[in-house]
Amino acid sequence: MEPTFEDIMDHIIEGTPERPIPLRELSAGLGVSERECKRLIQYIRRDGWSIVSSRGRNNGYYYDPTDTTYPNKLYAEALSRIKTLRGMTTSLGAKELLGQLILELNKENTPCED
Repeated sequence: MEPTFEDIMDHIIEGTPERPIPLRELSAGLGVSERECKRLIQYIRRDGWSIVSSRGRNNGYYYDPTDTTYPNKLYAEALSRIKTLRGMTTSLGAKELLGQLILELNKENTPCED
């Protein structure tokens, strides 16, 4: 049975910037794979909840409704990946992929497939 929103938040709410909940711990607590756990977190984020990913020495997840910088971090990461994509494809290929990206972003309720 897939964990509910409440199940996920019960685990994440215990995390802090100093001690985020590691992916391995979160997925074990929810009884799902790490990949499935990431997918569930993406759905929650797409509903507007500020689930922050911490990387580095203290990696994991925590909830911070006051964090206004995380969307900027996601934007910078996305932009970096798009620039890499542009460099790895032909000019026409990159334009086609970027056009497809715009179409995907304009769809409502785009499912999370990764």
